[in-house]
Amino acid sequence: MWLDVAGDSMGKALPGGSRVLVRAAGRPRLGQVWAFCDAGGQIMVHRHLRRRAGRHVFGGDANAFTDPAVPPERLIGRVIAVEVGSRRHTPSRTLACWAVLRAGSRALIRRVRALLTTVGAR
Repeated sequence: MWLDVAGDSMGKALPGGSRVLVRAAGRPRLGQVWAFCDAGGQIMVHRHLRRRAGRHVFGGDANAFTDPAVPPERLIGRVIAVEVGSRRHTPSRTLACWAVLRAGSRALIRRVRALLTTVGAR
């Protein structure tokens, strides 16, 4: 099913005004973009960040916060294609890696940034 995207919480991965193709899937994997219903019944499209106590934690790539944990029964499906204007592509894995790091330990992020700075200085 195709869904229209509104808002900018996913940044460059899913700009507002784009559409996403969602397909039913088993269970979210780290970094995948999924559609799900929030507690109020609104459809959200965000990246899977982790699993906690049988629920799934999602967050937008452009947000510093995560969504409340989502139980499996509120999952709709995985985003398999993004359509922006006349262009169609799959969700970016590069952005997925950064989003997962950002949602994880702040200390880990500082270490990665320091390493990148050190490597860049050589």
